Amino acid sequence: MKSSTVRNLILGLIVVLIGALVFIASRGETSRFEAGTPEATVQSYLRAMVDRDNDRALSYFETETKCDSSDLDRQYLSPDLTVDLVETSITGDRAQVKMRIRYADNDLFGGWSEDHTIGLTRVGGMWKITGIPWPLYECDGVKP
Repeated sequence: MKSSTVRNLILGLIVVLIGALVFIASRGETSRFEAGTPEATVQSYLRAMVDRDNDRALSYFETETKCDSSDLDRQYLSPDLTVDLVETSITGDRAQVKMRIRYADNDLFGGWSEDHTIGLTRVGGMWKITGIPWPLYECDGVKP
């Protein structure tokens, strides 16, 4: 083999390896929050929504919720969205989890994001979602 051919093969392999490393690094890891925290409750709720597991999603709501399975059926969360924790505030038995929802960069304008806050209350040592949380905008005809 000529030295220029070998050099081109080596350069080609280096480019492929760099591309693979960039791809792996850009995939990101899902954060796991400590069980029993407001963040873990919100994360589990959103995972259940993405999985379309209404019973599991509803298990994270307080018992007095106006939301039921038919309300959750009307929602869709793309598995391609990214949810970032922005801030959590806890005051006694109440908590607010603020998050930023980012949608894929698959358009000319680079995707988009929006912020939402989910309220929780501590019931029997467990954090439960209160009100009508994102991505719901209405439950039983009631809007937040």
